[in-house]
Amino acid sequence: MAIRYSYCVAGPDVESETVTAFRGGWKEAVAALAEMGYHGIELVVKDVSNIESTELERVLAANGLALAAICTGEIFGEDGLSFTSPEATVRRAAAERVMACLDLAGRLGGAVTIGRVRGAYAPEMSKDETERLALDAFRRLSAHAAQCGSRLVLEPINRFQCNFINTVAEGLEWVEKVGSPQFQLMLDVFHLNIEERAVPKAIERAGQHVKMVHVCSNQRHAPGEGHLPWAQIRKALEQVNFDGFLSGEIINWVDDRGAAQKTITFLKKVFEP
Repeated sequence: MAIRYSYCVAGPDVESETVTAFRGGWKEAVAALAEMGYHGIELVVKDVSNIESTELERVLAANGLALAAICTGEIFGEDGLSFTSPEATVRRAAAERVMACLDLAGRLGGAVTIGRVRGAYAPEMSKDETERLALDAFRRLSAHAAQCGSRLVLEPINRFQCNFINTVAEGLEWVEKVGSPQFQLMLDVFHLNIEERAVPKAIERAGQHVKMVHVCSNQRHAPGEGHLPWAQIRKALEQVNFDGFLSGEIINWVDDRGAAQKTITFLKKVFEP
């Protein structure tokens, strides 16, 4: 099992003070994470046009880090864009933003996450229409991912944050519906701990479709601070031959550097005994 470590880094256009990412300047974050021994970053952005792609490539290369993925969460979180909005202009803007993410990710060898930007069931629209819009967006974006050499990774999110695609079983149903090798799963142990009976069993159920994993404690602190069964999680990842990034998504509050250091120190103890 070839495990690599990455960490969420807030891009220059992310304004939220509670974003679960390393804040305070993305270049400084890249340098700090490289020094700690990370292999890549998960870049959290609202609009990739707000970051100079050649500079991103230069800084990553200078520090020996890869682009593990581009996280699209704040496209919805801060800008309110989603694939299933009742407003056609909002849906179109969401798809355009994610297509631009795929272009950049393809150039740098990363994936693009699909979390809250997929949208949710809402009173203004039937469940069938919401799912039709989601499927159309997923298929169009998967085709674009194939063209630019990237992939989409769909994240099941717990019911308290999203009412659409909460469990691994539901995520697998959508992987089958979309029917593209460019459309796979990213699992997050925080969400799995809420929605699944057992985190390791959920990973095993997802099998070969797991391409990335968000890691943290059950309270979204650094991994190892809570009650998650990390030895069994490692065994489950070994069983599915996982070879992607374990990406830290942590509530930092005060000390971004400390949270990142705690995360990689713990991960190395678990995955490099």
